[in-house]
Amino acid sequence: RVTGVQTCALPIFGRLTGAVSGRTIPDEHLIGLHDITVRRGISSDRICSVLQKILALEIRPVENNQALHGLAGLRFDWAEIKHELHEEPQEPMLTVTELVKLRGWKHENIVRWIRQGLLKTAPVAQGGPLQTRIPLSALLDFMAEYAVLADLANRTGTKSPWLLRALMPANVKAVAGEATSGIQRGLLLSIDQLLAAAQWNKRKESERGMDNG
Repeated sequence: RVTGVQTCALPIFGRLTGAVSGRTIPDEHLIGLHDITVRRGISSDRICSVLQKILALEIRPVENNQALHGLAGLRFDWAEIKHELHEEPQEPMLTVTELVKLRGWKHENIVRWIRQGLLKTAPVAQGGPLQTRIPLSALLDFMAEYAVLADLANRTGTKSPWLLRALMPANVKAVAGEATSGIQRGLLLSIDQLLAAAQWNKRKESERGMDNG
């Protein structure tokens, strides 16, 4: 008895088996449809792209193992699929440890920002379990949105609590952080709030000038 799903798959199977190229490829270089997964380091969106190219016969099967049932018997050239995967440049991805070395931020603070949803991450497969990585675009977005209070304090030669206290009259508040033994760690400031504070200070100076006049 043929089910609805099998009936739907029959035309696809016929098109693909009819497109078998018959090229001679070493067995170790062959790959089945069931192997096109994240375990081989292929991202989910690229898996969809490869499958679309297969359905469009832009990537053709090289052989059909008739000992296996249906689509499971189709074999493709792994080198050809890898070529398709490398058509688009891959966005640089950073580990938390690499970001620590790049920016000098504390590992636990970066993890906290990720957990709070302030620093976006993406799952990446590199021949094994999915791993968390920080896309370069996500890092740039983060740095455009937030300033790390400790970085600003170092640049101005002061301490983070003193700098934050000085900014409070301009309504600048810490965006994120965590208290440990009474000490706030990993504090972020909104870039928009800092810009608003600059305008606030400018207005205050203008008012003082008018009063002195």
